[in-house]
Amino acid sequence: MDPRPAQKQFEVQMPSGGTGRLTQIVSVAGNRLRITHVSGWLRLPSPQTAQISIGTAAYDISSILEATGAHFFPTIPQPDGTIVFGQSTNIPTKGRSVELTVTRSDTDGTLEGQITIVGELWEAPSP
Repeated sequence: MDPRPAQKQFEVQMPSGGTGRLTQIVSVAGNRLRITHVSGWLRLPSPQTAQISIGTAAYDISSILEATGAHFFPTIPQPDGTIVFGQSTNIPTKGRSVELTVTRSDTDGTLEGQITIVGELWEAPSP
């Protein structure tokens, strides 16, 4: 069966004084997802920095065991205090879920933004 286009958009909100890490789970149960693009923007107080990563499950290259991988996306600071990022990828996932994580360097001030994951969704093969 041919892949179907898939997209998930996240609104990111981290209040001042809260945790410096936010994780969102994207369920792909019963399917396989190939992530083809990740992009977005975050606004946070200067001089804070942020990291954006996606955690996926796949088969380990050297064995038949499942492994979890983290994929990080480079950010570009803008003059207005916003950071932007966008990267084409080819990240196949084994299924179940994908984990989007935003981590910031400090918890002072509010972080807000938006992140979009785009890909292709395939039906998992029948057992």
